[in-house]
Amino acid sequence: MVSKDTSTPEKAEDGEKEVQLTAEQKKILKELEATGGEGKIEREEIKLEGLKYKWFIDHKYDIDPVKGLVWKDYDQISKQRKAAFQLVKDIGANILKGRSIMNVSMPITLMEPQTMLHRVACTYGYLPIYAEKIVKESDPIEKMKNYLAYSIAALYGNLQQMKPLNPVWGETYQGYLGNSCNKIYCEQISHHPPMTQITIESPLFTVNATHHIEAATYPSSIRIYSKGKHVVTFNDEQKTTYVLKERPEGQISGVIVGQRIMYYTGFMVIKDKTNKLYAQVRFNPEKQGMLEKIFGKTKATRSDFFKGLITKSKDLLKDTSRKAFYSKEMLSYFEGEWLEHIIIDGDYYWELGKKTPMEIFPDPGALPSDSAFRADIQPLAKGDMETAQKEKENLENLQRNDRKLRAEFKKAAKKK
Repeated sequence: MVSKDTSTPEKAEDGEKEVQLTAEQKKILKELEATGGEGKIEREEIKLEGLKYKWFIDHKYDIDPVKGLVWKDYDQISKQRKAAFQLVKDIGANILKGRSIMNVSMPITLMEPQTMLHRVACTYGYLPIYAEKIVKESDPIEKMKNYLAYSIAALYGNLQQMKPLNPVWGETYQGYLGNSCNKIYCEQISHHPPMTQITIESPLFTVNATHHIEAATYPSSIRIYSKGKHVVTFNDEQKTTYVLKERPEGQISGVIVGQRIMYYTGFMVIKDKTNKLYAQVRFNPEKQGMLEKIFGKTKATRSDFFKGLITKSKDLLKDTSRKAFYSKEMLSYFEGEWLEHIIIDGDYYWELGKKTPMEIFPDPGALPSDSAFRADIQPLAKGDMETAQKEKENLENLQRNDRKLRAEFKKAAKKK
């Protein structure tokens, strides 16, 4: 029988060393425990002309057991497709006229009123909640289980079907995760490839990460590759540090025609640098190819199904066969559907709706370079597409000019 009691004991078991917390850490834990660890801590509201951004997608979707996550906001999909066709026409017209296609701006109707900096920041909503358990726990395997649960639950924050605005080089974002104790800083540090630096400072943990997206486009589908370093260090006695070594590949079909469907494939690999542990997650492990669909057996598992293991053996990570799950070097087994729940060694570590991720709030002392002050984001939020498109193009032209000036300076510096 599956148990859903994942509470962490207040005291260490007999024979285990109890983790000592600082006064500041105990204060944060006390606040979290007062609300059941749900992240709904009472806080002074932060006033700033800007917007609040939802971490979760709206519920205009269905979960198809075979296909994946099916979006059913047909009105928005229709608008996106019209904008995509117009973009293709604009690119074709520029080619025929001998103009550069680099000056063709992505239609604002494809965008949502937030930038990629906001989108990335919001995916950390569960981290402060699981940090409580990780800092208090003394068993390295149990720590890894909770960090793994956070890592998979965070995927749920990447499902919005609207495209975020591209930050310009040097654009920043400052905010708080749930309360002022968890400070988050993001900056766009590269234009090609577009790359974001993320730093989070909390009494319980620190994050040092970079993030950039690579996409491969096909006639009516997109493959999304999330890359960059991701290092989280917890303020426990050992300073336990996790490194995200590999991320799953996202796939979206039905971009131009057909149903809009999204799912993950591939692997997620996490390394515990402190305790030399590894976790490997295999997404959609029984996905069938075309020939298997025609001649093979019917697929038994859901498209959002995943399974994996925790081990100390690097060699076991290389074994992608079923034999790995019967190895003596496997320390823990887990599985689940990433849209609904995570089960590790028979216990539920995450269920959709049971834990509320912390909201992100803007910093009232944000720099002038903060995304909240972009000239296009306010009219876009109000539905003034004409003004938003104009302001977006102005920002893009400024960035092109800056890039030109940097190139000229670099060329002149070489001549000296």
